[in-house]
Amino acid sequence: MRRLFFGILILISFDLISEKNSWVRRIPLSRGELILEIRNSSKDKEWNEFAFGKTRDLFKGLESYSGISFHEASAGIFEGQKPSEKFKVLLLVQDQVFLNGTRVGGFNNISGDYGPVRGIYFEPDLAPPGYPALLFHELGHFYFSDVAWLSEGIVSFLPFVLYKEKKLSLSKEELISMAEEWSMEEGLQGGKDFPLDPDFRERIPSATPTFYNKALKVQFILYKELGPSGYREFIKKLVFDNSPKTTGQVILILKTIQNKNWSSVLRGWVTPGPYEIYSWKTFQKESIIRNFVSFP
Repeated sequence: MRRLFFGILILISFDLISEKNSWVRRIPLSRGELILEIRNSSKDKEWNEFAFGKTRDLFKGLESYSGISFHEASAGIFEGQKPSEKFKVLLLVQDQVFLNGTRVGGFNNISGDYGPVRGIYFEPDLAPPGYPALLFHELGHFYFSDVAWLSEGIVSFLPFVLYKEKKLSLSKEELISMAEEWSMEEGLQGGKDFPLDPDFRERIPSATPTFYNKALKVQFILYKELGPSGYREFIKKLVFDNSPKTTGQVILILKTIQNKNWSSVLRGWVTPGPYEIYSWKTFQKESIIRNFVSFP
């Protein structure tokens, strides 16, 4: 399972890619243009067109599904930036990406926490053509970034929903590759199991794959409990209303859509305690991907 590591390390130094290598495309969206800039110093020059197509398709799909424009959803990310940098998605592609002197494969710096160049750093084989999971995941953070277990799960899971709602075109091979990326059909990995809140990735790095696996499965649980229309309403509330900052606030939002015992639904997955309504065994019986893809 490949990963972009971000949010837990302090950036000391990294190689900047010269702007002279910039490859720029404009993507028309509902509230104006998104500027996609790719600085690609890798050997894979075909990656640019792949990333352009997926970036365009994802944000158009998100706008159509949520009813919320990219410009509205990402306004906070671009707040305080000079006009030339607003509503720009910058992808920096290198054969080797280092953080803290360690090769990490990629990291997300759209927040600007790790240096002045706000962008997403990739080695091209992290998300090669036909394998869009990590590209979708990182781009999704322009819409969702608060409450780690929630945002990390949504940006992994939502492309499957967009596909089912006919808002995003994907091949079956791409969908299968995405399911494999997030170990969607796998059970607990390594035997170490923890609730998602508090975030345990920094404390127990070896359990990071479990974090992403559980976060995605939580979104499927919410999708199943709320139903397609309820889940869509939930996604809208996360972006349109004040974005929740705690698990308790997330539960309050869920209650406004369906008044049920969400603490019981999420126990073991997000909050401490034994699993109640859903457990790992649930996913031994039910294939998540078959809810979104029909196989012959």
